[in-house]
Amino acid sequence: MNAKQFFTELRRRNVYKVAVAYAVVAWLLMQIATQVFPFLEIPNWAIRLVIMLIVIGFPIALVIAWAFELTPEARLDCTQQSNPGQRMGTKPPTPFYFVATILALLLPLALHAEAPFNFETTPGKLPKDVVPQSYDIRLKPNTEKLTFTGSEKVTIDVRKPMKIITLNAKEITIDSAKLLGVNGKIEQAAGIALDAKEQTARLSFAKEIAIGTHQLALDFAGKINEAPVGLYYARYQEEGTGAKKLMLGTQMEAADARRMFPCWDEPSFRAKFRLTSTVPGNFVAVSNMPVESEKKTDAGKEVRFAETPPMSSYLVVFCAGELDAIYGEADGVKISVVTTKGKAGTGRYALESAEKILGAALRISRAFFCSIRRNRRKRRRKVFSKSRRTKWRTNGSAIS
Repeated sequence: MNAKQFFTELRRRNVYKVAVAYAVVAWLLMQIATQVFPFLEIPNWAIRLVIMLIVIGFPIALVIAWAFELTPEARLDCTQQSNPGQRMGTKPPTPFYFVATILALLLPLALHAEAPFNFETTPGKLPKDVVPQSYDIRLKPNTEKLTFTGSEKVTIDVRKPMKIITLNAKEITIDSAKLLGVNGKIEQAAGIALDAKEQTARLSFAKEIAIGTHQLALDFAGKINEAPVGLYYARYQEEGTGAKKLMLGTQMEAADARRMFPCWDEPSFRAKFRLTSTVPGNFVAVSNMPVESEKKTDAGKEVRFAETPPMSSYLVVFCAGELDAIYGEADGVKISVVTTKGKAGTGRYALESAEKILGAALRISRAFFCSIRRNRRKRRRKVFSKSRRTKWRTNGSAIS
């Protein structure tokens, strides 16, 4: 059999179709294994087992597709195997054949399955001996000089005794760095060494820092960028009046949060963020979370936002300017679309779409998790019932 006849035979025996179907099924299994297994607290070895079975099953599926041809009655047609040139006619494969082929083909794509997130094994440049737990950041932008000053208190978890703490900083200066005790008093000040090439700040302490929870207090300053990196500004003309205006925004992804405040600017370091900013009195400030408090100051007004859930630093958002907003709601979740002044109406379609999409997503997720909870309760009741029966029988045997 030459190469042309070989490929013709592959096509006649539907081996190509089997390979494609196997790939599709493998992708589905990969999604199930990586998304559902961790939620159900199924151990990681089960994911590896699925991958191994997928790898083993792929060549087996191809061999079966080559070696066997099934008639609609699911019987092996030996005539077609022994003499493929004298095929009696094309016969549609059975539903069983298709189902088996699809299930076999899904497996190879699970080779790309990602294991659940593991902080310890996720690669990065920063040492993992110090882990941030929360940031309390205060920011004071100067829209005239296009600079900013700021301060932060970072609650950290020190995992082993050390004298040096390394975090990220880029194109900002750090004026002071202090280690605080549980009562907020200064325990010791740090020497500061900035490395522009590595984009890091090295804090050196005279005394060894003990294992446990501590606080770092840092004062810093930087520039408001023209390019959309870190904290930046944008000039525009106001709708209707044509007046020239300026607004502030942030672009932290992929690694530009370090341009606005010193931080552990790698995705594996997840912490809570609370932002407080002083802005001009006519500005509206927006961040990841709702406004917690707002008060007038000599410099304008101080806006304090609620604390975020644990998240990576590149997700931090801060915008400020003469802004308008329209508001909506989906299943109790408030939604807003923010625009420059006079353009709020242009966000109506986006708001309505967000309400529909978020509402549908919330309903689906609630139904999914409710189903899982019901199944867990059923399993618990079965285990409890079995336990009671076992205990009754044991007691009955002991009494008799």
